[in-house]
Amino acid sequence: MEALLEQVCVLHLSDLHTNHIIANNQFGWVPGWRAHEFLLCKALSASIENIRSDLEMEGKPLRLVVSGDLTATGGAKEFPVAHSLLRSLWRVRRLMPGGEVGFRVVDEQMAVVAGNHDQWNGQTTPPVSLNAGLAPSHFRRTPWKKEWREGSLVIEVFGIDSNAGLTGTNWRARGRYAEEDLVKLRDLLESANDAPPKGSESRVRVIVTHHSPSYLAPVYSRPFHCTELDPRSREDLVKICEDHRVTAVLTGHTHDFLFKRLTPRSGGPMELRSASALQGPESRVPAPGFLVHRVKKEKSQTIWAAWRYGFDGTRFVRKNAAPCIQFDVK
Repeated sequence: MEALLEQVCVLHLSDLHTNHIIANNQFGWVPGWRAHEFLLCKALSASIENIRSDLEMEGKPLRLVVSGDLTATGGAKEFPVAHSLLRSLWRVRRLMPGGEVGFRVVDEQMAVVAGNHDQWNGQTTPPVSLNAGLAPSHFRRTPWKKEWREGSLVIEVFGIDSNAGLTGTNWRARGRYAEEDLVKLRDLLESANDAPPKGSESRVRVIVTHHSPSYLAPVYSRPFHCTELDPRSREDLVKICEDHRVTAVLTGHTHDFLFKRLTPRSGGPMELRSASALQGPESRVPAPGFLVHRVKKEKSQTIWAAWRYGFDGTRFVRKNAAPCIQFDVK
């Protein structure tokens, strides 16, 4: 029982791309703009208890991170569907089992940031860079800080919007931090420094953002830097992580998985990038999937482990019993 009290488990979703039709099975011709697949929503809901069992945490809270693109086009009718999926249940069959879809997660156990699709205000052409009306209507204004506690383990989660430094249109799906947001993020981290750990308390710092600081466009499109985070923003984020002992940066945007140190230093910040969990169709490439993270305190060590989950045609299953990555938190 004590071991269960000393771990925090996080379901890390990204790029849900929900649209205004709950039971959606229609997808546009542009692959990157396609909306959620209701089959995948049902499969993920059905897999939650399996995830708890895999981690031996039945009855314990499962936190939720969504690293951007909650919606397909940021439309006014899409956000209610996305919020309902995360915070409540949809009844899709009269009788149980399998009659309800949704995660029923309370705000205190959820960390969500906006992606580039969320900015579009329902207009895909042209895709605007920034919708100032998203906060506080649909997202908590960034940067923000949350704490998740289990026993003497404390996870400090910081969110920052990687679209906030952009203006005009964003056909290339790039990202940039606003300078004032980076200053505020540093202030939040420095304020946290003023409250040192109490007794045996262990603190782990995590940043949630949409664009990947590691991603570089393929050679054939390199001159356009499509989908990339601005180089200055990348440097600023890595410097903040180094200066303030941030363990991990949870990202999405590119619809694939990545596990990579952001600096060559051993114990430096790790980017953990999740694939698109719910964008359809279910047969697409890259395949639908998500990450599950477990931060666990064992005596004097704190260990981060992550597993990949992929869709097998019926539900999401863990790819391997062993973590796909595991490292000590320094």
